Amino acid sequence: MTATIKSLTDSELDTLLAGIESAHYKSIYLLMSYAGLRLNEVVSLNQSDLIFCSLPAATLIIRKEIAKNKKTRAIPVHQLITNYITRLPEQYWPLHKVGDDQPAFFAPRGNARISAKQIQRTLSKVSIKQIQRHITPHQLRHTFATMLMRKAPIRVVQELLGHSNLSSTQIYTQPNNTDLTNAIQSLSNVTY
Repeated sequence: MTATIKSLTDSELDTLLAGIESAHYKSIYLLMSYAGLRLNEVVSLNQSDLIFCSLPAATLIIRKEIAKNKKTRAIPVHQLITNYITRLPEQYWPLHKVGDDQPAFFAPRGNARISAKQIQRTLSKVSIKQIQRHITPHQLRHTFATMLMRKAPIRVVQELLGHSNLSSTQIYTQPNNTDLTNAIQSLSNVTY
C-alpha cells in the first residue's frame, strides 16, 4: 500500500507562497504548484526555458532530456509564474552567469546549478514557519494535480503531469473532505 500524499489546501498554498520573499525561490515553488513540475525538472531548467527573446515563455517546454519519462511536454504558463520569472533576468541572473544554456536557478553561492537538496531544505523551513508543517516539493506537485482534477478532465491532468499511464494520474481522483462537502452543497436548494 502506498502512503497518501497530503496536498495543501488553497489557503495553505496561498500562505506558504506569501511567505517566500525572493523572486527565484517563489518562481521555483510556483513552477511546482502552478505548472506541476517535478523537483529534478525545476533543477534542470535553463534560462532559455523560462525567457525567450527577452520575453517570459507563454508555454513551458519540458525537454525530453530533463523529463522523468524522457518525453517532451508543453505546459501553458500561469500568470503567477510569469509575474516572477520576468524578474529573474534583471534581479537575479546578473548576479550569476547569464546565457541560454545557463541554469535558471543557481546555488546560494557561486554559479553552480541549485541542488534538489537546497530546494527541499528551503521549502521545509518556509513551510514550517508559514503553515506549521513540513512540505515537500512533491506535495506541491500533488497540490497542482489535485487543484486541476477539480477543473479539468483526467486526460488533461495526465498530459500536464507528463504521466505515461493514466493509472499514475488516478491517484489524484481520491476526494478529500472539501470535495465531499462541495459535492453535497452543490445539490439542489429546492425545499419540500
